[in-house]
Amino acid sequence: MRFGRALSLVAALTAVPSVAVAQLPPPPTLAAGTGLIVGQVIDASTGKGVNGAVVTLAGARRVMTTADGRFVFRDLPKGAHAVVASKSGYLDGFFGVRRPGGTSLNVSLEEGERRGDVVIRLWRHGAISGVVSDEAGEPLVGIQVTAVRRQSTGGRRRYTSSVIATTDDRGMYRLARLTPGDYVVAIASSQVTLPISAVNGLQETMLSGPTNFSQNPVAQLIIQSGAFVTSLGGAEAREVGEFVQAMPRTAPTPPPTSGTRLFAYPTHYHPSATSIASATVVTVASAQERSGIDLQVRPVSMSRMSGNVVGANGPISVRLIASGAEELGRLSEGAVTVTDASGSFTFAAVPAGDYTLRIVQTPRTATPQGQMSTIQVGSGAMTSSFMGAAEPPPVSNEPTLWATVPVSIGAADLNGLTVVLRQGLRISGRVEFDGAAERPTPDQLSRIIVAIEPLDGQLDRTTTPPGRVQANGQFNTYGVPAGKYFVRAVGSPQGWTMKNALLGDRDLSDSPVQLDASDVSDVVITFTDRPASLSGQVQVEQSAKEGIEVIVFPADSKAWTETGMNPRRFRRVSVTANGAYDIALLPAGTYYVAAVRESAATDWMDPKFLENLGASAAHVQIDDGEKAMQNLRVQEVR
Repeated sequence: MRFGRALSLVAALTAVPSVAVAQLPPPPTLAAGTGLIVGQVIDASTGKGVNGAVVTLAGARRVMTTADGRFVFRDLPKGAHAVVASKSGYLDGFFGVRRPGGTSLNVSLEEGERRGDVVIRLWRHGAISGVVSDEAGEPLVGIQVTAVRRQSTGGRRRYTSSVIATTDDRGMYRLARLTPGDYVVAIASSQVTLPISAVNGLQETMLSGPTNFSQNPVAQLIIQSGAFVTSLGGAEAREVGEFVQAMPRTAPTPPPTSGTRLFAYPTHYHPSATSIASATVVTVASAQERSGIDLQVRPVSMSRMSGNVVGANGPISVRLIASGAEELGRLSEGAVTVTDASGSFTFAAVPAGDYTLRIVQTPRTATPQGQMSTIQVGSGAMTSSFMGAAEPPPVSNEPTLWATVPVSIGAADLNGLTVVLRQGLRISGRVEFDGAAERPTPDQLSRIIVAIEPLDGQLDRTTTPPGRVQANGQFNTYGVPAGKYFVRAVGSPQGWTMKNALLGDRDLSDSPVQLDASDVSDVVITFTDRPASLSGQVQVEQSAKEGIEVIVFPADSKAWTETGMNPRRFRRVSVTANGAYDIALLPAGTYYVAAVRESAATDWMDPKFLENLGASAAHVQIDDGEKAMQNLRVQEVR
């Protein structure tokens, strides 16, 4: 009975809500004017008009297309208007975009101007389908299959935008609504090992009266550790000694034990690989159905791993990340467990392989109940949002505790591992303002976020809460594990733009600092009211101007691979109808700039693409506050 009580408690805990939903602002209104926009929504593959698409102008007005895809907006004011079209079965389309994920343009109107050349392309979703079978070739029912899209960001291959499907009674799955691109298809295997004693202790607490889970550190660890597994459709579990091993119900059911050995199915990639390096990449085009993308899974013998964490303040989560697959995010997470009060931990069943044992414990006061901080990528810059909070929470004085240990697990059990926690490293300094604009108020200063962005984009590091600026202009960050980090400010006060983050003569917004033995102080983040920009004209025939992009990137090739997830010096913009381009808020520096056809720049941050483009690109030096000009011709990239 103790096992049943423990499992039911885990399920109950993982259902506890922890994030408040922010109220959305009302839609904007659009003033009346005398301008006119006439356009057409077309299928990007066939060129035919799309009937019944909804076209939205500036988020304020909506119309539906006619049978041949045409639409009209009347009585428009002077200005730049964003136009987006949507229809079921298609990706949302934006004016100026010539490929999925391409850059968009606003429709610019003068007073009384009539535009009749607005064409919006829609790409149909793609799909991937296949059959999942076990080692005997039998179909597996109710198994969750994931597709992750492969792209280049910051000079590295990364996997994002996961889509999930579940196999039917024939073992068949279908991943729909895919953006055209390259995908890796996988069946994720993850497990959570929880001490029965800790779970049953919470059970007794629950039976004795009302329980506030948000105030119970053990309950919070179980919620955090089990959230991934149970979110995949609930948990199946088995008792292994003094532990509960919980796995997703949507993962293959482990085979029976053989003697003292446990068996389970590790993460598999199409067609039957157990490592991302051996996975077959699946390319999906617009409206394409890639069928026959089958997966066959095979069980492997599991080993037990245990040890002790030294320096923990109470129970703490311990994670195993598969080596070579860190950029897959949660797909790389092979196992999670929780220590007991003495720091002891056990992974009941882990497949053989190379892993990184990772522990990152941020202060519990970092993100108060009902608040969640996020960092999002915008057009060449970062923006921030705080759900359920008017401003970011204050930086805690409690230390961040962390450990990273490489682990190789073979056929034999691995016991007696000692893991010593270290305190996280902080970055501190001040903000300064270079310019004649009005200085921000203390309240405005306190809303500036200082983001420490890891060079490698590791999962646990990117979830570290951001730092913040105090009313006196000083800032301090949370502790982070050792590694290379960029320092970048988010949420610049109105009229100001981040210029640099200097440690001596080194700009940490572009050149990451190595955090290892000690904290880093005296970093000066400077904002300017005179940001640099680059503009010009692309020389090309009028009929060919649509679908041309201008790409700007550093002239130093060393900067192509060490940029982080939010590079400041890489930009791409679409050329307007008259062949012009304008790139604002560009940091001073030496750049390559080139005009290319959008269809040739599908993976534009790949270093190989940049090397080819740089051979014929223009070379531009931009100084602080300069409004640089550079005219271009379209380059053919091979």
